Amino acid sequence: MAASTITRSALTNGTTPWSATTINSAVYDKIDELFGGAGTYATLELGGALKINGALTQLSNDGGALGTSSLGWSDLFLASGAVINFNNGDVTLTHSTNTLTFAGASSGYVFDDHLKFTVGKYLDWGTTVGSFGGRFGRYITGSFLIGVPGTSASESFLVVDSAGATIAEFRGNKLASFGGNIAIGKGARFYLDGTAGTGNTYLEEYSDDEIRLTIGGSAHSAWNATGQYIYYNPPTSAAAANAVIAQTDYIRRSTSSIRYKHDIATLDGSDALAAVMAMRPVTYRGKTDADQRRFVGFIAEEVQQWAPLLCTYDDGGESGTPNYVTYDRVTAYLVAVVQQQQSEISALKARID
Repeated sequence: MAASTITRSALTNGTTPWSATTINSAVYDKIDELFGGAGTYATLELGGALKINGALTQLSNDGGALGTSSLGWSDLFLASGAVINFNNGDVTLTHSTNTLTFAGASSGYVFDDHLKFTVGKYLDWGTTVGSFGGRFGRYITGSFLIGVPGTSASESFLVVDSAGATIAEFRGNKLASFGGNIAIGKGARFYLDGTAGTGNTYLEEYSDDEIRLTIGGSAHSAWNATGQYIYYNPPTSAAAANAVIAQTDYIRRSTSSIRYKHDIATLDGSDALAAVMAMRPVTYRGKTDADQRRFVGFIAEEVQQWAPLLCTYDDGGESGTPNYVTYDRVTAYLVAVVQQQQSEISALKARID
């Protein structure tokens, strides 16, 4: 064919003429090369849209590219429901209203850079969006969440805040299971209520090798490496069983073996007798006891005057503000009194005899 203006009736796909009204001679030369003139397959250059009523294919599988590294296409417009199909269905990317669905890829999807989410946007899996089986994404600015079955962010499993005070927050009635160690820095708190940073019940390493439990904002108890259990501000009750709580609220084992004692001296019988004779046994009701029944005992402030060693004190030691009477140790005074009186009885019998 000679280079000239070609009408659409002269260029057909076998049945239907090309849609362009005319094609100029420069374009015709390219077509001549492509379809036989030069015997090679050259580039078909068009100054506008290429309209095809059918499939656009190439002569062999994996035989060429759509565009080049220096001449790329600006936009690719696909209709609703369009499918991008890789390797005859090995992996597909399918569109539906407001949704893009990945399918195939049994070995998973690989990203060689960051996967970014805007605030309030998530990656859901397991079930339909809105009633998700799992969720990952940005919860608020500076935070992300990992979700488990639920319907709202408040039921999320884990929220991590890299910008604020909260490092990790578990939400909802979810069970967390860990197969390895959990490391919490010194001074960090394990909150048992509310949001981290605002709750008032938590566990923490308060000082070196000491774990403290705070309940309702008040220190409740602590444990340390020496085996001591510390009970802060324990409640009192006249109905409670005997318990020995040492100064500063430490709960310790009371021992009798000489292995644990030094500076041992015999209790003076005369002093013990004077103290016992001065003690005032009383009946009373506990101020915090619900049933308000009566009990028997002593008043620590009164016992302190005659037998200070039978009292414990708020600040420890052998004096100060008395807390309670060590009733189990009153027996030592009573034994000393019996011995003192028996000695006097024996002396009187000797004089009579």
